[in-house]
Amino acid sequence: MNKKEFNEDRMKMLLAALGDSLVLVQDEDLVKVHIHTLTPGTVLNLVQEHGEFVTLKIDNMQEQHNEIIHNDYTLIAEGSRITQELSDFLKATGRDPSRYH
Repeated sequence: MNKKEFNEDRMKMLLAALGDSLVLVQDEDLVKVHIHTLTPGTVLNLVQEHGEFVTLKIDNMQEQHNEIIHNDYTLIAEGSRITQELSDFLKATGRDPSRYH
């Protein structure tokens, strides 16, 4: 099967439309991609048009998010003060840290 010619700028544009937190790094014969997407199959199909996978890792970010939220509340229940890092996390996830002091 013939593979399409790879163009880094075009691939970044196409992938950016499919997710966020995109990082794409190319060296002489490898391209590494990191992206947060709700459609990993679409990303895989697009990237595979240009070559074969050497290593592949897909994580369910919603599951990780739910685990972090659960741990978040556990930490809050056990501690009397919220650390700056936890406070920043709550703000980033749309919650008011002052509710948990």
